[in-house]
Amino acid sequence: SQGIDGYRWACPGCHSRKSIRVGSFFSRSHLMLDKIILTIYCFAKDFPQDVTGQEVGIDRNTTMDWFNFLREDLKVYMERHKIEIGGFDAGGDPLIVEVDESKFFHRKYRRGTWREGHWVFGELNVCQKNVSWLRCQTELRPHWKL
Repeated sequence: SQGIDGYRWACPGCHSRKSIRVGSFFSRSHLMLDKIILTIYCFAKDFPQDVTGQEVGIDRNTTMDWFNFLREDLKVYMERHKIEIGGFDAGGDPLIVEVDESKFFHRKYRRGTWREGHWVFGELNVCQKNVSWLRCQTELRPHWKL
């Protein structure tokens, strides 16, 4: 068997075989790699989930699961790679920074009553293409002071 994607790594010495996904970001998925890559592309380009599902050829729940997974993965990355934004570039020109806030929440089992979420304050450095965010620890909408 060649695995879900039709390819396997083969060791010429011991003749053992492994999936090309072993030890990678894709190891636990049952989607074909081309569909995963296209889903990631659509997510990165901010396509709506219904359009992504149609373009990739996957159902609504799979699209939603992948978008949630990618959001969570980005959150972990951003928490580990915090950066300072704003200030001036090497020529002394001010850097353009966009700031916004959003409330993130989910519905239990994807339907029914809305559950409480949390506020997130985000910043985008347009010139350097850096992003950072901060989760507000209170239940109420934050009043940010810049």
